[in-house]
Amino acid sequence: TPELFNLPPQAMYESLMDRLGVSPESTVVLYDNFNSRFATRVFWTMRYYGHRSIKILDGGRGAWEAAGFELVSETPTVATSDYRVSTINTELLAELPFIKSRLATDGFGIVDGRPRAQYTGEAPGVVYHTGTEHAARGHIYGAQNVPWATNFNDDGTFKSTEELLELYAPHGLTPDKTIVTYCNEGLHASPPWFVMHELLGYPNVKLYDSSMGEWANQPEPNLILGEHCM
Repeated sequence: TPELFNLPPQAMYESLMDRLGVSPESTVVLYDNFNSRFATRVFWTMRYYGHRSIKILDGGRGAWEAAGFELVSETPTVATSDYRVSTINTELLAELPFIKSRLATDGFGIVDGRPRAQYTGEAPGVVYHTGTEHAARGHIYGAQNVPWATNFNDDGTFKSTEELLELYAPHGLTPDKTIVTYCNEGLHASPPWFVMHELLGYPNVKLYDSSMGEWANQPEPNLILGEHCM
């Protein structure tokens, strides 16, 4: 949605899938040219609305071109699908009251997917597509910083399973915990969510859709400046 990168209402999502010719039984392959940050965001949205068969092209358009495959400029003509959502996976979405109720409790972890300077408060958090700065700086209490880009190799492919485990486990982010990912507006929280939930198989990973667009603009956001000590 235009406000942030918030989850579209169900009717809007169904209308989009209908226009794209996607049915609930379709296998959908997602890609972008931005280290899969948009592809993972769409993946999370589709998974939330119960779509089962979704894949991401590892390395995106760059990998496709590097493999020698052709790009075309024509938009294909597709038949509408009358797409209807039958299942909503609400457990994939975290909202502000849930996070507040779990702060500083055992078995709970938070991942801040923003660049280090925004996490520490040295730089302001910024809404990606508008450039608007958030009202307060810093990170949510207890959050561990795993910048979204660190999940990828230089060519835009995902790092190996071993490398990804080494990225998260030292922060205490392990499969036995309920983990929430967030960023400035919901976009850059998507790669960490995808890595933990889909690639590493962590069973309880949620995405805080409103992220700092909501949290930092509360009357008392109580953000932490500097590094987090475990």
